[in-house]
Amino acid sequence: MNRKIILILIFALFLRLFWLDRFPIGITNDELHFVLNAKTVWLKGTNLREDWHPLSFTTIPRETSSEIPFLLIAPFIGPLKLSLFNARLPYVFFSVMTILVLYLLTSQLLGSRIAYFVAFLAAINPWSIYTARTAFDAPLAIFFFVFSLYLLLLKNWQILLVFIPLALGFYSYIATKVIFIPFVFVSLCFFYLKNRRFLKQYLILFSLCCLITLRYFLEVKSLPSTRLHELLSPLSPQITSQVNWERSQLVPSPFTSIFSNKITLYLRHFIEKYLTNFSSQILFLKGDPTLHVSLWQHGYFYYLDFFIIIYGLVVLYKKKRSLFYFLSFLILLSPVPEALRSDPDSAYALRSALQYPFFFILAGVGLSHLHRRLYYPVFLLYLFSLANFFYLYFFRSPVYQSESFNFSHRLLSRAISLVPPDQPVYIVSPEPEVLFRNYLFYQNLLNRQNFNLISQASRDYQHQLKFHNLLFTDSLDPLSPSPFDIVISSSNISLPVKIGSQNHLTMLKLSDNTPLYNFYQFFPCSQFSTSPFLGSLTFASFTPETLPAETFCRTFLVK
Repeated sequence: MNRKIILILIFALFLRLFWLDRFPIGITNDELHFVLNAKTVWLKGTNLREDWHPLSFTTIPRETSSEIPFLLIAPFIGPLKLSLFNARLPYVFFSVMTILVLYLLTSQLLGSRIAYFVAFLAAINPWSIYTARTAFDAPLAIFFFVFSLYLLLLKNWQILLVFIPLALGFYSYIATKVIFIPFVFVSLCFFYLKNRRFLKQYLILFSLCCLITLRYFLEVKSLPSTRLHELLSPLSPQITSQVNWERSQLVPSPFTSIFSNKITLYLRHFIEKYLTNFSSQILFLKGDPTLHVSLWQHGYFYYLDFFIIIYGLVVLYKKKRSLFYFLSFLILLSPVPEALRSDPDSAYALRSALQYPFFFILAGVGLSHLHRRLYYPVFLLYLFSLANFFYLYFFRSPVYQSESFNFSHRLLSRAISLVPPDQPVYIVSPEPEVLFRNYLFYQNLLNRQNFNLISQASRDYQHQLKFHNLLFTDSLDPLSPSPFDIVISSSNISLPVKIGSQNHLTMLKLSDNTPLYNFYQFFPCSQFSTSPFLGSLTFASFTPETLPAETFCRTFLVK
């Protein structure tokens, strides 16, 4: 590799590692699922409940995530302590490696000059930076899919090696499974037509991909807990209900059965979600409405990218028409997983993730063909856009989006750590297992010494989990805490009168001061004079584990 691409990769690494221990300011439930189970794979070769093996290439029982991310990230997370930085470190690695593979692929297809532009735009892209700083599984699959395209440049029987990254990509993410076969088929057609050779190898490779797809869908149909129910069909209850409602809101006519039926309603739902993926609202203005995959005030591209991508499409159509059709097909294929889902809360950043590397190629083509006099102002505009993105990311979203990454769970874990180990504590929440796992993560308690106790608690979980002096439960009934026991309760939980009437401290939501948790008899903080208002936030506030007890209490707990 030459110096230019090394500098781009170093810059990309810096953008993804900078303040990674603080931002995002917490960890979501899905991320925690991947991280904790990856840790247990490293420690014991199994999951938290010890009823699954990673080499089974199956989903963890009672879970609906993909099959092998735990195995892929275990070598990164296993030897290190649990922390936000270490949890996201493997995803930073895969993000930077995706940029490198994109550069290598584009170099072969369009030349090294265009490849530099592609790598640079991928390095500074908001979607690429944002997803690299999270622990979701979609970017893992995208790396393997892009890597498989690069390996399709191999010759003769080496082509069969492509099955390895394709299989890893298939088992890395649930959503892309539904477009796996079309992706493989069109990719193989493109490279065969490019070379006019190795048809036998391509046919064998395609057959192997069909076999693992068939195995997966035959297997999941027999399982009680899968995500196949999320796929919408004309026979789905949601569609039936919508048809009935629509027919109750019209004047009867002969056209009712033609235009208000299950097929038309299903197609309308699919087309609406599909086209929304390409809307300016999603790509350039706001991003997804889903909490944890968007800043809400910034799209997944910069405004300037719109013109650069359009120009790249025009240039590619004129100069490399076969590649134009190939990339266009892959981009148009990418939103299908989200369009097929019944869930109204869209997450195009993850479920349409396959489109982004190919958008980067189009943008790189467009940028590389601009007049040289435009390079300097365009470069300055990109730097300004990048600065604005990080202003939102570091200075604003941690406050207005504090619960997107469950910052209150992090604060709660820090508060519990202030309690002496012999003091009974009752943590009451509608999701006791979630708070239990957050506590394990933030206090770095998942290790060989604690594993058996944690695993047994996870297996026995019904409505409560016991861990040393802590009891995580969804109700105090029929429990009877003593007057000296600490009770921490979600603000929406009803407590016995003798506890609920006591003076207490409250943890508020950063964005709007909504009460989140009440702390009863919480002497680690009640000894300090807290105010009725949240304390002033600083960057140090977003690493609450390092704050002195008095600073923590006065900042985050109010009377």
